[in-house]
Amino acid sequence: MARVLITGGTGFIGSHLTRRCLARGDEVTLLVRPTSTLERVANIAARLDIQRVQLSDQGKLDTCLTRTRPEIVFHLGARTRFTPQDDLSDLQAGLDANLVPLMALLSACARAAHAPKAFIRAGTIAEYGPIAAPYHESTKEKPVNAYGLSMLAGTQFLTGIRGRLPFVASTARLALTYGPVQSADFLLPSLINACAAQQPIALARPKDRRDLIHVDDVVTALLRMGTLSDALPEVINIGTGSAPTMREVALAVITAMGASDQLVQFKDQRDDDAVELRIDPRTQSDVLRWTPDINLKDGIAMLAQITRPSLPHSTNRRSA
Repeated sequence: MARVLITGGTGFIGSHLTRRCLARGDEVTLLVRPTSTLERVANIAARLDIQRVQLSDQGKLDTCLTRTRPEIVFHLGARTRFTPQDDLSDLQAGLDANLVPLMALLSACARAAHAPKAFIRAGTIAEYGPIAAPYHESTKEKPVNAYGLSMLAGTQFLTGIRGRLPFVASTARLALTYGPVQSADFLLPSLINACAAQQPIALARPKDRRDLIHVDDVVTALLRMGTLSDALPEVINIGTGSAPTMREVALAVITAMGASDQLVQFKDQRDDDAVELRIDPRTQSDVLRWTPDINLKDGIAMLAQITRPSLPHSTNRRSA
């Protein structure tokens, strides 16, 4: 049992982390923006300490940390999508949304009378950019968009000041995460919804490869990082180390949903145009002594079961 503070706790990954923390008996505080919706945590809101605080409001942030005294801080709050602008204002928007709040929260934790023991931040595989896979933590990153650049800026900032902090801080670079309550505009839920509605869907890049990890495994990794805080490196990749093609993913969804393979149209794509996003999982395995438990086939079957309750449960949950 621990006192835990979570930013981004009303989001996709954050809501799953929130539920797992409650399940293990933690006292959970969610630090949310004043305009955030509580839809994903509505049925457990009464068990949470929900603080609506802008991270730019240092006074309220200090008051919150003084009152809650978190032992572990999970910083998952981030904005993921930015429209490229000719004047590069999207890059400034990325820094404002993803770097500045991180700096504010770290500053508040550092000056708190009771500093946390661990600060675990969610990074992203997008920080690596379009370079050769698999990505090791020591790989030179080359992000090309506002999201990847702003998140890498946060990783570098945290790494740079790590020695000045009165607590251990580490970034979990997450592979592409999927699971229940994910926004419907992401690939897997959009495929499943299309199959459920028997609506056609076009896959523009069927040869692209993606490292896909179930949100339950991501939450397990984050919690292990909080427990093993004294031995954490600056950055840990969290993923499966496997990267199926998007064609393979789509066909797995069709099979799990019992849908017609005529629903999905695969567009032509050159082999030399295919992009692979895949982490090197060695540090994850060596440091956390852990590998993901839910393989992609079973993860898709679990999502299909939610969408179509008549489907049989999958019982084989091995590493992907």
